[in-house]
Amino acid sequence: NEGTYTVNSDGTVTFDPLPSFFGAATPVTYEAVDIAGQRLHATITPVVIAPPLPAATTDEVLGKKGRSVVFSPWLNDLPGTAPDDFTGTIKLVPSSIRLCGLGQIAPNCTLTKLTTADGKYTVDTKTGKVTFVPRTGFSGLVTQPVTYQIANDWKGASGVGISSGQLIANIGAGTLPTTGFDFGVAFVMG
Repeated sequence: NEGTYTVNSDGTVTFDPLPSFFGAATPVTYEAVDIAGQRLHATITPVVIAPPLPAATTDEVLGKKGRSVVFSPWLNDLPGTAPDDFTGTIKLVPSSIRLCGLGQIAPNCTLTKLTTADGKYTVDTKTGKVTFVPRTGFSGLVTQPVTYQIANDWKGASGVGISSGQLIANIGAGTLPTTGFDFGVAFVMG
């Protein structure tokens, strides 16, 4: 329930972890036989490093009544902290942004279009920008904030890291209230 082991023709062993697995795997015993027929037993214990998780935060945008607004959610999100032995950089992937529909939670959000009682949200899958078009006559703070998910470009065996945040529009009603909405939820996706 952690992954699949494959013995390669050159005698090496490849461990392919399940998308949800990270950490030290249960040790697996192997046997090697030398040319004299002597048998050696030992164990293999692969360690799969957990993906660095992005930190997605709430995006709050003011807009004029009757006009659409555009969110760029990744601009205030963080890609995650790399393990100590990692060299290189980890980046957010704006084109991975998807909206969470009814019954969906990150990391399983799939929508690029979502209509709520407040208006319609559309994700540009090339840029990651999300456009909100308020319904006719709508003004004020949205009554149904929309959750989005975003992934980083982590290439580890455990898969990418995915987090979620919220999109909140305030149309033609002045300033946004101080709500303390800066939070994120992180998930691992393989």
